Amino acid sequence: MEDQPAAPGPGVIPWEEPGRPWWPRLTDTVRLLFTSPRPAFDRMPLESDVLKPFVFALILGSLGTILNLLWDAMARSLWHGMMPFGARTGHYGLPLFFVPFAMLFSPALVAVVIVVGAAIDHLFLLIVGGAKNGFGATLRVICYAQAGQALQALPACGSLLAVVACIAFTVVGLSSAHRISIGRAGLAIALPLILCCVCLSILALTVGSALMTRFGAGFPQP
Repeated sequence: MEDQPAAPGPGVIPWEEPGRPWWPRLTDTVRLLFTSPRPAFDRMPLESDVLKPFVFALILGSLGTILNLLWDAMARSLWHGMMPFGARTGHYGLPLFFVPFAMLFSPALVAVVIVVGAAIDHLFLLIVGGAKNGFGATLRVICYAQAGQALQALPACGSLLAVVACIAFTVVGLSSAHRISIGRAGLAIALPLILCCVCLSILALTVGSALMTRFGAGFPQP
C-alpha cells in the first residue's frame, strides 16, 4: 500500500473559522464533510488544540444519541400498543423511564467513546505504520467523523447509516491527517473489528465445547 500525500486545501474547516456564529459553522462543516469529505479533512488543522473539534463531536454525538433513544422509545411504544394485551409481557432495550437519564448523560458517554475510540485507532495506526502526525491528529479526525451522527435523524435505518458514515469519515480523515493511503487507514480501522470477531468466535467455540462436554456426559454412551 503506497502512501500518497494529500495537499492541504484552501482555508480552514468551517467549524474552526473565527468570528462566525456556532450554528452556521456547525451546519457548514457537516455539509462539507458529507459532500466533500477529503477536502474537508485536508482543511482540518493538525497542530491547534483539540477543544473545538471535541465540542463539535460532543454536539453531534449527543444529538445522535438522543435521536436514537427517541426513535427507539417511539418504535417500542408503537409496537407495544399494536400487540395483543396478553402478549405484552416485556420489551427489549432501555426502560422508557430511563431514557431521559440516558439523554442527560449522553455527552459524558460520547466523550468517553471518542477518547477510547481514538486511542484504539491510533494504536492500530502505529501497528500498521500509519501514525505519522501524532495522537492529536487522530483524535481530531474521530471528532469530526461524528458528523455522520446527523443521519440519526432518519427513522428506522438512521442508526446503521450513521455507523457506516462515521466509519467512512474516519478512514478518509485518517488518510488525510496522517498522509497515508486509504488502504492503510482502512486496515487500521478494520483490524480491531477483525480481532474482536476472532476473540468472540474463540469464546463461542470454547463455551459451546464446554456445554457439549457438560451435557453430553449425562447421556449413556452406545
